[in-house]
Amino acid sequence: MTDVPERIWSIDLDGTGSMHPCLRGDPGAVEYIRADLVPQWQPIETLPAELDPEQSAFLVFDGVGVWKAWRQNGEICGFEVDGEELPQNDWLPAHWMPLPSAPDTK
Repeated sequence: MTDVPERIWSIDLDGTGSMHPCLRGDPGAVEYIRADLVPQWQPIETLPAELDPEQSAFLVFDGVGVWKAWRQNGEICGFEVDGEELPQNDWLPAHWMPLPSAPDTK
């Protein structure tokens, strides 16, 4: 896929929902990222014991909701819902995904 761009931008020019290519930064432009570059859900058993310090937080899915979490002393903890911590025994995550990178604002 080396000849396919990683990102493209498009815009709904006529209000019909039909998207047309445009330049990054155009008013109303929507960014699309190539699917193979987007993080995918993985079984919780594959969560690395040690994560890169730059990527210490991650998302988890418990079959009901998606939560932000991180490891502390080797344990998955610190689940957040609207900034509130949840007791660890409230649920068992089944899948995880790395947090996406922050948007490029250049």
